[in-house]
Amino acid sequence: MATDFLHNPAPAALDLSLVDPAQLASAPDQLLALAAHLLLWGDVVLGGQYLDQLKRAQPADAPESRLAARLAAMQSLRHALAGEVRDAERHALAARSIEEQALPGDEWNAAVPLILLRVYTWLEDVEAVDREAATALEMPSLAGPAKLVAAGPGAGLGRPRADRRGARDH
Repeated sequence: MATDFLHNPAPAALDLSLVDPAQLASAPDQLLALAAHLLLWGDVVLGGQYLDQLKRAQPADAPESRLAARLAAMQSLRHALAGEVRDAERHALAARSIEEQALPGDEWNAAVPLILLRVYTWLEDVEAVDREAATALEMPSLAGPAKLVAAGPGAGLGRPRADRRGARDH
């Protein structure tokens, strides 16, 4: 879902009139995908409601599962979209911790450095912006457009201008 969005950031809007969120509680991956879709479309309220429902339905014995990492990443996005920078950072770091311990190579891992790029930009933490940009650019699964975002004007703020230019600028 996350990498699909990075490859095609203009998916069609969903018609949710026939969706019963209670039925999705038994299908957590689908509930998470729906919440992620809504968040990526900018519907923080409904997307957040689905994330809350998923969190309530998630088994307590699975704190380091793929679902837990993805949920934390989407919670981070939710808070970032709402301007709640510290909560966005907290959830992104939780997602990263789960990913590093148990889930290397998950395609959803690309969301965390992209979210943290913006969080650290808002916090004016130049070194952290550089670190997240480098992390994002090293990810082989990250789509080309997302790499342009990571390498773009918001990234690399701590390096001198001449060091940030691409080869074509020399």
